[in-house]
Amino acid sequence: MKYLLLLLLIVFSCSPNADKKECRIVYRIGYNFIKLSLNEDGNTTAIIGESNDLENDRLRVDTIIDSARFFLKASGDFFKKLQSINVKKVEEGKGYSRMQIFLNDSLYYDTRTYSPEFWKLYSIISDDIPNEYNPFKTKRFE
Repeated sequence: MKYLLLLLLIVFSCSPNADKKECRIVYRIGYNFIKLSLNEDGNTTAIIGESNDLENDRLRVDTIIDSARFFLKASGDFFKKLQSINVKKVEEGKGYSRMQIFLNDSLYYDTRTYSPEFWKLYSIISDDIPNEYNPFKTKRFE
């Protein structure tokens, strides 16, 4: 029994998915949000919903309105650029919207002002995101 558990532990710790990076991009505007979850391979899940928790750094989902899966061709380039950020970026502002970008569970980018530096990062994947799930192209929050 001990050997079986040890063998399973070794097999799962050597799994090729153990080193896979995952990213969450959370865009909030008022009580509404779009959450994109993607991996280095480009597999992406988008969720649109509502959250009553406006200021918390972790999104608490109250209602899911819509969701979809799609593929982002440039996700590898996006991950490389994101990983090159050595210090967490926080851009404060008086904007009504907020975007947070997490790599695994670490917050890498938190912005309310959408600086040119932010656009250099986000524009890598922006054109691949379907308009309905792209925070800067959707008409859903008008």
